[in-house]
Amino acid sequence: MATKSKSSNWDSLVILTAVSLVVFLAALDQTVVVTILPPLMFDLGISFAELNSASWIITGYLIGYTVAIPITGNLADLYGYRRILVFALLLFLAGSVLVALSTSLSAVIVGRVTQALGGGATIPIGIALASRAVKPQYRAVGIGMVGAAAELGLVLGPLYGGFIESWLNWRWAFWLNIPQVALMSLCILVFPSPSRRKSTIDWIGSALLVGSLTILLIALSSEDIFRFSSIKPYLLGITSIVGFIVLVRHEQSQNDPIIDTHILRFRPILGALATKSIVGATLIIPMVTIPLMTNTILDQGVVEGALRLLRLTTALAAGVFLSGLVTTRFGPRITTLSGLLIACLGLFFMSSWGMSTPESHVTISSILTGLGIGLVMAPLFLIAIEFAAPHTIVRSVSLVLVARMIGMAIGMAAMTSWGVDQFQSLIDQMSISSESQAITPRLEAQLAEYSRSIKEVGLGIFQNFLLGASVLSLIALVPALAISKNAERIRVV
Repeated sequence: MATKSKSSNWDSLVILTAVSLVVFLAALDQTVVVTILPPLMFDLGISFAELNSASWIITGYLIGYTVAIPITGNLADLYGYRRILVFALLLFLAGSVLVALSTSLSAVIVGRVTQALGGGATIPIGIALASRAVKPQYRAVGIGMVGAAAELGLVLGPLYGGFIESWLNWRWAFWLNIPQVALMSLCILVFPSPSRRKSTIDWIGSALLVGSLTILLIALSSEDIFRFSSIKPYLLGITSIVGFIVLVRHEQSQNDPIIDTHILRFRPILGALATKSIVGATLIIPMVTIPLMTNTILDQGVVEGALRLLRLTTALAAGVFLSGLVTTRFGPRITTLSGLLIACLGLFFMSSWGMSTPESHVTISSILTGLGIGLVMAPLFLIAIEFAAPHTIVRSVSLVLVARMIGMAIGMAAMTSWGVDQFQSLIDQMSISSESQAITPRLEAQLAEYSRSIKEVGLGIFQNFLLGASVLSLIALVPALAISKNAERIRVV
C-alpha cells in the first residue's frame, strides 16, 4: 500500500510539473513584448505618436487571453482535454509564426490575438488537470502551483524578451516558440484524459463577453476620451456596460454558463474579483512604463530596461511565495490590505524617478512595488477556492484570472490613450523654426533644446503613469475590505 501511495504521489507531481511548465511557457508571451516593443516599433516604422495603435500589440493579446480562459473549460469537457490543448498549441504556434513574419502593425496584432487564444486556453485546462491530479485535501496546493506558474511567466516575460532582443532580434522571441511548443507537446503525453461530461458551449455568452470587452477597450483607447471633443467614446462605454449587464442576466439562465454568476452571490468573491481587476490595471503600468522609460528617456538598451524591471518582477515572485505563508498566519484580508499599501508606497517612490535617480532608490521602490503586488496574489486565489463549491472551483479560479486580464487590458488602453494625448498636446506647443535648410549653430541649439524638451515631456508622462498606479492601489483597498478576515467565513450578499 505504501508503494502504491508513493507511486500515486509521484504521478501527481509529474502531472503538476508538466501542467505548470505548459502554463509557464504560454504565460511568457503575455509580457515578452513589453521590452521588445521599442525595437519592434522602430523596425516597423511606428512613431511614438502612434503608440495608441501600437498598444494593441499588448491589448489584443490580453483580450484574446481573457476570452479564451472562460470558454476553454466547456470546450475541453465537450471534446476532450488533450484534443483542445493540441488545438490551442497549434493556434499559439500559428500566431507566433505570423508575428515573426510580420511587416505591418496589423499583422502583428492579428498574430498576437491568435497567440493569445491558444495561450489562454492552457490556463483552465491546467487548473482542471491540477485539481484532478491531487487528493482533495491538496487541491488548493495543486491549483496554487499552476497559478504560481502563470504569475512567474508573467513576471519573467520582459526579461526573456530583453535578452532575446539583445542577442538576436525581436522576431526571435516568437521564432523560439516553435521548440517551446514542441516541448509543451511532449508534456501532453503525461496528461490524463478525464472522462468527458455532457456539456454545451454558451456561444451567446461568449459573443457578449468578447463584444462588450472589445467595445470597452476601443472606447478607452480613443484619443478623444480625455479631450472631451467627441461623444463617441462615451457612447461606446455605455454600450459595453449594457453588454456586460445583458451578459450577467443571460448567464443566470444557462446550464453551462461561460461565467458562473452564482458564485457572485458571495461578498468575498466579489471583493476578490474587483481587487484583482484593479491590481491587474496597477501591475501593467510599471511593467510597460519601466522598459519604455529606460529605452526612450534614459537612452539605455533593451537589456538595461529588462534588468531594471527585473528588480520589480523578482520581488513580485518573492511576494507571491510569501503571500501563502502570510495568509495562513494573518488571513486573506490583512495580507491583501498590507500588500496594497506596500505597493502604493513603492509606486509613489517610483513616480519620482528622474534622469539621475540613484540606483538604491530605484531598487528600493521596485522591491516595495513588486513585493506588495505579490502579497495580493495568493489571498485572492484562496478566496476563489475556499468560497466556491467543489464543482465550481475551476471556474471560480478562472474568473479571478479573467478579472486580472480585464484589469490589465483596461489599464493598458487607458494609459496609452491618456499618455499619447498628453504627449501630442505638449508637442504641438513646440516648434522649430529654421531660416534655411542648412545646419547652423542656431538650428543645432534649437534641435538640442527640442530633444531635451521632448525627454522632459516624456519623463513627466511616465511619472504620472506611475503616480496613477499608486492611486489605483489605494482604490483597490475599498473592494479588498469585502474580503472576510478568515477564509472559512462565507458571507452572502
